[in-house]
Amino acid sequence: GVYADNDLLLTADLDMVIDPNKTGFLAAVDLQPDDTGQGRRNCCILNGMIASARGHGILLAAISQIVDNVLEHRTLADIIKGYGPNPPVWRFLFSQSLWHTGPCMLGSVVNRFLGRNPLTKYGTSSYLPTTTSPIPVIGRIRFLGTRMKAL
Repeated sequence: GVYADNDLLLTADLDMVIDPNKTGFLAAVDLQPDDTGQGRRNCCILNGMIASARGHGILLAAISQIVDNVLEHRTLADIIKGYGPNPPVWRFLFSQSLWHTGPCMLGSVVNRFLGRNPLTKYGTSSYLPTTTSPIPVIGRIRFLGTRMKAL
């Protein structure tokens, strides 16, 4: 299935981007400010456009994380503690609202799903994950670039 926010302007033909026989999960990289406020970091995944195979483990993991964050009444400080003893606090402060249920939470979940550090940057690429997790892995995981325009 494919989800897209109603204010998102898609400039690509999804039939050309999504191969139903190979694509398990597809989303775009969400660019957030770096520690200087000038550059861009890309450890977040845009949740305004997601394509996924039925039952894909990334969606299960993301929904589980959201429910856990809400039921446990997690604050930003609680979330930051979950990233180890010396996390880059500036990264969380530049995009505070995106770590509970938004793009940065999704990026963190996907990184963990791929067996990577949760703050690893994304590029526009494709992964065929290997995991010993009981969570289902279906097809390739792909990340697209974004072009932001003011409308």
